[in-house]
Amino acid sequence: MLISIKKFNSAIILLVALFLVSCGNSNTDVTTIQLLPDTIQLKRIPIGDSIEVEFQVKNTGKNYLLINKINPSCNCSNIIFDSTSIAPSKSAFVKLIYHNINDVSYPLSRVFILEANTKEVLHPIYFKIY
Repeated sequence: MLISIKKFNSAIILLVALFLVSCGNSNTDVTTIQLLPDTIQLKRIPIGDSIEVEFQVKNTGKNYLLINKINPSCNCSNIIFDSTSIAPSKSAFVKLIYHNINDVSYPLSRVFILEANTKEVLHPIYFKIY
C-alpha cells in the first residue's frame, strides 16, 4: 500500500510540473522588445537627493507586448510606466527614480528586471552611477 501512495504522489507532482511548464509563454503570443537605452549611466548625486531617468520600451514584434512587471534590485528605487500593453511597432516610456538614501560606495550599479511576453522573458536594464 505504501508503494502505491508514493507512485500516486509522484504522478501528481509530475502532472503539476507539466501543467506549470505549459503555462509559460507560447510561441503564438510572444513578441520582441528593444530597450533604449539598456544601460543608464549617471554622475554621483548627494545623499538625500533623487534622480529620474526615462527609457523607451519598443515593441519590435508582431504581437502585443505585455509588460508583466519591472523589479528593481533595491528598495531605493521607484518605477513608473505608462502602459503595460504596447501595440506592435509602438513604444512606451518607463521612468526610474533612484533615491540616494545612504552613503554608498561608487561606482554604484543597480539592475531593473523587466518581465514581458517575449522568448527571453526577463530583460535587464542597468543603472550605473560613477
